[in-house]
Amino acid sequence: METPRPTFWVFIRVILSDWMARMSGPASVPLTVAATYVDGPWAKAGLIALAFFCAWYAAYRVWAAERERVIEAENALGKSKDKQELLLILNEIFNNSKELCERPLDAKDSLSRWRKDIESLFKYTIEILQSKLSNAELNVLINGPMGERYVFHNRSSGEQQDLQHVIYFFHERIVDLIKKNS
Repeated sequence: METPRPTFWVFIRVILSDWMARMSGPASVPLTVAATYVDGPWAKAGLIALAFFCAWYAAYRVWAAERERVIEAENALGKSKDKQELLLILNEIFNNSKELCERPLDAKDSLSRWRKDIESLFKYTIEILQSKLSNAELNVLINGPMGERYVFHNRSSGEQQDLQHVIYFFHERIVDLIKKNS
C-alpha cells in the first residue's frame, strides 16, 4: 500500500479515521462555540481548556500512529542492515577459509604456519561475530557440531590431513550460515 503525500486533506482523513481522534477533535469545535455562549468566567475557561485539550489529543493520536509506523520501518531497516553487515562479514570469513582450504602445503614450516593461520582465522571469527551470533551458533561454527575442534586429531591420517578436515568443515559451516542468513 502506497502512503499518500502529507496534505491537509490527508491529515483530516486520518483524524476522522481514528475513533478517539474523531471523538476528541470534533468535540473541540462545539466546546469552543459553547464557551462563547456560557456565562461565567470559570465555565468559559473550562470549556476552552477542554476544547484545546481535545484538539491536541486528536493531533497526538494521529502523530502516535504515524510514529509507530516510522519506528516499525526503522526497525525493519535496521534488521536488514544488520543482516547485510553479517553477510559481508561471513563472506569475508568464507573467502579466508576458502584460501586456507586451497593453500598448497609442501614443508613442515608451512604446515605450522598454516596451523597458526587457521587459529588466527578462528580468533578473528570469534572477535567479529561474538556480538552478531548466539554463543551456541558461534560454538558450533568454531568447534563443530560435536563441540571438539580437532575431531580428526590423533587418527592415522597425519596432522596435515587433520587440519584440512578442520578448515574444510569450518568452511562448510560458514557456507551454512551464509545460506541461513540470505
